[in-house]
Amino acid sequence: MTLATRRKAVVAALLLGLAAAAWPAIERLQRHTVNSVRIAGEFRYVSRDLLEQVVADQITKGFFEVDVEAVRSASRALPWVREASVRRVWPDSLHVAIVEREPVARWNGDHLLEADGTLFESHGKASKLALPQLFGPQQSEREVLAAFGRFRTVLGPLGGGIESLRLHERGGWRLMLANGTALVLAEGQDAATLKRFARAAAKEIAEHLDRIEQVDLRYAGGFAVRLRQASEKGNEG
Repeated sequence: MTLATRRKAVVAALLLGLAAAAWPAIERLQRHTVNSVRIAGEFRYVSRDLLEQVVADQITKGFFEVDVEAVRSASRALPWVREASVRRVWPDSLHVAIVEREPVARWNGDHLLEADGTLFESHGKASKLALPQLFGPQQSEREVLAAFGRFRTVLGPLGGGIESLRLHERGGWRLMLANGTALVLAEGQDAATLKRFARAAAKEIAEHLDRIEQVDLRYAGGFAVRLRQASEKGNEG
């Protein structure tokens, strides 16, 4: 046997010895379990118990073999969860943090909207939330939400604030104030039109606002007012 061959044999033997010595340690690491799970979040809408169960269902392997992306995906699939992060923490803990969705309005009756226009399905606790109602054609939710913000800034607390806003299929807006007064705007009319009405309401018709059923703002030189009593009398005839 040559010197080179003997050296190779020695190296191979050393490597086999190291592998044999390391194997028990590797086995112990593979058997290393997750002994605690830390979950963080505000939990106003998300069920903490349900989240804990979902996480527990994903922890079927050892500490180093837990699929953190699978845990994250399962957590994000829960109602009201906007985002989730998952990480291992040595020696035996898994940390899960969730961010809840923040609804700012209802959309077409059966969905909810977040401030950035993200649309999501309504679940459970949503029925108890006092939120403005927004309506419009499919995929117009961001346009309607943006208009709601502009109109609300202009009108402020007038009439108790905006209770609902609708964008019609053919264009044009209908705002419903909390006191039951409807405001009608044409397509392309913006906050400037509402500003003129708000100034007039504050100076001239403030004391009569609760008697007004509808204000039609689609006129270039002013607006038309329909009183509730007049509407009721018309229905009687």
